[in-house]
Amino acid sequence: MPKHLIWPGWLLFLALFALAVLNDSAIVRFAGLRLDALFWLIAPFIAFVGANVAHFSARYMDGDADAGRFWWRLAALLLTALLLVAADHVGWFIAAWTAMAWWLADLIGYRHGQAAARAAGRIARRWLMAGAVAMALGLLWLSAAAGTPSMAGIGRHASQHALPLAPLVMVILAAVVQCALPPASRWLMSSMTAPTPVSALMHAGMVNAGGILILRLAPALAESPELLHALFVIGGLSALIGSLFALVQSDIKRTLAASTVAQMGFMIAQCGLGLFGAAVAHLMLHGLYKARLFLGAGSAVQATSPAPREQPPLWLWAVALPSAAIAAAVFAEVSGKRMTDAGAVLVLFAAVCALRAALAVATAQALPVATRTLAIPLLLLPGAAVYGAIVAGTNHLLAPLGLADLARPLHAVHALLVLSFAGIALWDLSGRLRRSPRAYAWIRAASAPAFSTIAPHRSLHDA
Repeated sequence: MPKHLIWPGWLLFLALFALAVLNDSAIVRFAGLRLDALFWLIAPFIAFVGANVAHFSARYMDGDADAGRFWWRLAALLLTALLLVAADHVGWFIAAWTAMAWWLADLIGYRHGQAAARAAGRIARRWLMAGAVAMALGLLWLSAAAGTPSMAGIGRHASQHALPLAPLVMVILAAVVQCALPPASRWLMSSMTAPTPVSALMHAGMVNAGGILILRLAPALAESPELLHALFVIGGLSALIGSLFALVQSDIKRTLAASTVAQMGFMIAQCGLGLFGAAVAHLMLHGLYKARLFLGAGSAVQATSPAPREQPPLWLWAVALPSAAIAAAVFAEVSGKRMTDAGAVLVLFAAVCALRAALAVATAQALPVATRTLAIPLLLLPGAAVYGAIVAGTNHLLAPLGLADLARPLHAVHALLVLSFAGIALWDLSGRLRRSPRAYAWIRAASAPAFSTIAPHRSLHDA
């Protein structure tokens, strides 16, 4: 059974990749589907992640008594994800979203012989189907208001006529649930009983469906600055909360899940800034990175205790800070982001990420001090240039859809959220956050999975 599904997956990826390369930016429409630049960006990515997960699963699921059920649901999940990206008719989009939510919950509870797995599947199904209902009601309402069943047509209508606010809010709520942003993060944090291949596919791709929904309706959302500000606040706070969740987890898979909450929040925040091209680039890069981490989670377990956290010497800060600033300037120059609009927020976050990477290198005890000093600029500057080039390339490919650069003017909302991030970062760097029992208890409780999903004995097969 596995061999019959793995190679079609790789062939599908190669076919989609070749067609994406040969595509001349023409938009192909048929039977309620729309193969446009967004499809040709996302579809090969879905097929590539799916083929890798299937290849990994061939050995992981070897000897499983119910492997056939796993393989057919995995194939169905991947095909519905491709249908979702291609869907232009709201009926196709609703059908694909609902089927994907149902099969994902079914795979989360795949070990139906375990009470914890069944509970995780039920919780995921309740959350995901609630999101599907909100999405369906919102899309049907928008379709009726715009007088067209086309997702692209809704966006064109919004550029000339105001759309009702309530269905757009429903769409945002559906995206929040699918992306597992707090408080909907509970279903994702409770899904640890899922087989590792399911976790990899879920964190690398299925949670991204919320971003696809936002991107498909971006022209409509862009007409409302208030909704974009709401997206930015929701995404930014989720990124902050997810980062705090990751600090207090005691196992690898749940740490990665908390990281997904943070990364999905950052993607939604980029949409709120009007930087839809950057959001697509983040969606794909995070998916590839997270799939690799989940598929390699088992080999990351070691019998040694973690090294104590080291504070970099003050003179290394003199290397890290300028390197991070220059890396952010390189990213801004290559990606075309301006410091006079909301793009400045993305550049600032790029500088923060570069600084954290620099500090990670500076505290790498296995490396000599001289090597650390040289590695900081030698790693950061090319990395910033590559990331900027990916964002610029994504913007170029999405230009025909009008999603290349819709950056909003800077607003007080942006400044307030950036200051909140800065305050938490300083609290963490000072060491007070990690030494606070009250903060630890609150974050631990907020990120805890549902009690019914905690297995009393973790099977080695699912580790």
